[in-house]
Amino acid sequence: MRRLRSVKIREIAEKIAICAYCPFMCKDICTVYAQTKRDSLSPTMHEYLLWMILEGRMAYSREVGEILYEACSGCLLCQSWCASKQDVPEKVRTARMDLVELNLTPQPIQQVERSTVNLHNPYQEPHEKRLIHLAQTSSSRKGGGLLYFLGCTAAYRRPEVADVALRLMQRCGEPTQLLEDEWCCGLPQYELGLMKAVKQLAQHNCEAINAQSVRAAVTSCPECQYMLNQVYPKLGYALNIPVYHTSQYLKMLMDAGRLKLERKLEPSTYHDPCYLGRRSQIYEEPRAILRRLSEDFRELRWSRDKAYCGGGGVAYSITYPSNASKIGVKVLEEAEHLNVEALITACPMCKHQLLNAARGRIQLLDIAEAVELASRP
Repeated sequence: MRRLRSVKIREIAEKIAICAYCPFMCKDICTVYAQTKRDSLSPTMHEYLLWMILEGRMAYSREVGEILYEACSGCLLCQSWCASKQDVPEKVRTARMDLVELNLTPQPIQQVERSTVNLHNPYQEPHEKRLIHLAQTSSSRKGGGLLYFLGCTAAYRRPEVADVALRLMQRCGEPTQLLEDEWCCGLPQYELGLMKAVKQLAQHNCEAINAQSVRAAVTSCPECQYMLNQVYPKLGYALNIPVYHTSQYLKMLMDAGRLKLERKLEPSTYHDPCYLGRRSQIYEEPRAILRRLSEDFRELRWSRDKAYCGGGGVAYSITYPSNASKIGVKVLEEAEHLNVEALITACPMCKHQLLNAARGRIQLLDIAEAVELASRP
């Protein structure tokens, strides 16, 4: 077996020990375990596995790789219930970096890596067709004061989310442009431990964005915002402009009186995306918007930092689609219990996964779509 130059998980050995000897506190709320009921995929068990590797009682193998990739969707729900606030996904991601170096990654992860290198996205979609599904492309490519960072899911799976966001910006007199050669933000690859690919994506996007004459960037994707704002600087690729989520920027436009609402929506509720909420701590802006949109806004029982994951994120939905397709069911059941007309979220991937799980049971809207509905006469 190929030997590691350095075992990266040794750098976080104390954190791993805390989870390895914890009495299963987060087991039953783990997004993946809740669906699979497989003990090997629970946080305590896979952290104990890492501790065994650190102790020299086990070694990395393909079987270990299968567990560590399937076991964690990166949602961070476990931390919200953890007394010591451990970041389990960080530990799993660090171990995955070891697996990448040892060439012990499962086939789905190798597929994402090849797609990233060849097509600059994890979906195996042609790079030259990244903008082809957008109705707003022709009027939004150049010459704007804002940059809209599209993201892979809006580009290839949910283009209507981007179209609505662009229409709202233009209606408010905000000239908005797209990057001609945008690449994946790198979040799926980051969570999968594919750091070589992440750095290539970050360098390309950072150089492309910093070359634009714009004052700010906006994105509908919480994963993209997290990467651009928080991860890129850690890798040495800092942007020279702020990056806002659409919920933040739409609230700014409303507060300035530039985006006016013409009518109220039917009773609705809101699902907190994992990366917008737990990772970026953006809870208030979406709610401020939705309380203006609806006179009967109802909170899900489990919301904010305790919100259930909507479907596993980009990385997990691609690599383990069967598991990911079942994850959002709890969110839908909660929404149906509230007897609302619409379930609103603020993430293209969450909308995509919840739509697939709902199959027409409830209306699913991105927050920009809800704003557009309320702004029509």
